[in-house]
Amino acid sequence: MKEKPNRPPKIDSKITSVKFTDRAFLNLISEESGALSSDEAKRAYAGSNATTEDWEKAVAAGHIIEIYDGATMCYPAWQFRPEGGTLSGLTEVLEILKELPYFSGVTAAIFMLNLRAYLGGKSPLDVLRHPTQKSLARVIDLAKDELH
Repeated sequence: MKEKPNRPPKIDSKITSVKFTDRAFLNLISEESGALSSDEAKRAYAGSNATTEDWEKAVAAGHIIEIYDGATMCYPAWQFRPEGGTLSGLTEVLEILKELPYFSGVTAAIFMLNLRAYLGGKSPLDVLRHPTQKSLARVIDLAKDELH
């Protein structure tokens, strides 16, 4: 029998953009490497193998977390692996979260950064940085739970 997770309340924020004067949100993003400009994010994603076309496809598919700051798009630095690309499992999580009627980069970031008892007090981001098959499945379960 599948263990019933101890889950926090679902994301209920309908925020679709954020001004970076919002101190609490800025602090949350900053604690995890800050945000990158579009050009910086392209370089972080590209690593040694990805092309500009790969970047554009990933953004168009919603596989990159983008946050509109009131003037430009910003990209949380923590979603990129040091060697390029995004964290393992992030694409799958975003595919699920995109089904939320109020999905945005802000709601994705909030989901990724909040600590969860179901993940042993870690955030989904912490898990995706060093995933195991079981821990990745738990993050995916949490994302699916947001839809209900």
